[in-house]
Amino acid sequence: MWTNQFGSSNPITAYDVQCTRTIGYWKNHPAEDFTGESFLPIDLGDSDEDGVCMTAATQDDVDDILNAHRGQDVAPKLKAQLLAAELNLAMGDIPQGDLDAIEPIIDAAHELLGRNDCVPDTGKKGDDRAEAQFLHDTLDAFNNMYAP
Repeated sequence: MWTNQFGSSNPITAYDVQCTRTIGYWKNHPAEDFTGESFLPIDLGDSDEDGVCMTAATQDDVDDILNAHRGQDVAPKLKAQLLAAELNLAMGDIPQGDLDAIEPIIDAAHELLGRNDCVPDTGKKGDDRAEAQFLHDTLDAFNNMYAP
């Protein structure tokens, strides 16, 4: 229940409030909405050769992706932020201006993750590292934008 400025209480859902969730939220909550509708499957990476690089089809897949974001390689970190962003988009209610701004970043992240047969060079000194870091940081900012 939320109380508005005039004192009346109204039940509302997450869809009534603009919100995004961080990877920490998605680590601790199922990838479904408050009515139990699943946001899965979500594809990550766009390879010209192979199509999709990976699919998060179950909560275990989500957990694996979100928990693999440690170390110096930026790709696992980017996957975690991209998955959280895709889950946030699936939740809905992102203001159109923010949606228009983040969609090209999401597309670029999918493209980068699909490079080199889904193994982009994002390691400590990799060619794709700087771009991956920029995309990661931008998606992280988006995922934190409306976080409660």
